[in-house]
Amino acid sequence: MNKTLTVNGVAIEVVELTVDDIAAWLQSSAEPPEQVDLAGDMLFADVRLSDLVHMTRGLTRAELGKMTPSQIRDIVERCKAANADFFAHIAAPMLEVRSRRFQQAMSRAGNDWSDSSERPAPLSAPDMPVSGAILGAAS
Repeated sequence: MNKTLTVNGVAIEVVELTVDDIAAWLQSSAEPPEQVDLAGDMLFADVRLSDLVHMTRGLTRAELGKMTPSQIRDIVERCKAANADFFAHIAAPMLEVRSRRFQQAMSRAGNDWSDSSERPAPLSAPDMPVSGAILGAAS
């Protein structure tokens, strides 16, 4: 179930992952990341930008960086449609594990914000609404 679309001048093929693709991805996700991609990891509550690279052909993290969130959301929705079983059963636990690893990495770096009193204020203009999903607040 592969679908091709063009976003921001980039031809992208959204692919349905095979069981072996998912197994290899889960295995590679078991390793702590070399560096944290804050924007890529926090922009969407249900998927990281690097996840989209796994579910597509012809798309890189650098190309995603040049797209708007609404353009990326279209890719996310197509990836979800093509990989419904993955998102229904594997994505949420996978994201939870990544979140714990992120907190551990931040703690090792001396930035443990698990206590809400230590959490820095969000970076936003006074009149700009801030997404609760990004801040970890309940919607």
